[in-house]
Amino acid sequence: MIFPDFLYTGDGIVTALNVLRVMAETGRPLAELASDLTTYPQVLHNLRVREKRDWLSIPAAAAAIADVEAKLRGRGRLLVRYSGTEPLLRVMIEGERQDEIDAWAARIVAAVRAEIGTEE
Repeated sequence: MIFPDFLYTGDGIVTALNVLRVMAETGRPLAELASDLTTYPQVLHNLRVREKRDWLSIPAAAAAIADVEAKLRGRGRLLVRYSGTEPLLRVMIEGERQDEIDAWAARIVAAVRAEIGTEE
């Protein structure tokens, strides 16, 4: 979870403190708060790259990303970002159906691999 008011990266302690804050503000126990949470299957691909070029400058990748975002329509999420410490592009998708998100992630990865991917 990312809380941009505090940090632009995920942090377990910040997440725990925010959960505790919500519990205190609402007076609701964690089990009750969590009952509102819908979980989806997730897929994560890490693609080794030669350079960290803007993936939206790669037409096939930009088209695939736009297509996935349209298909998700608020029923999942897509995160495409470079690792801050390694030459990797991370493609993470959560959605209702595992087979769909697997195919969508593979399409994005293939588009980027064709332009800036490395041999594994």
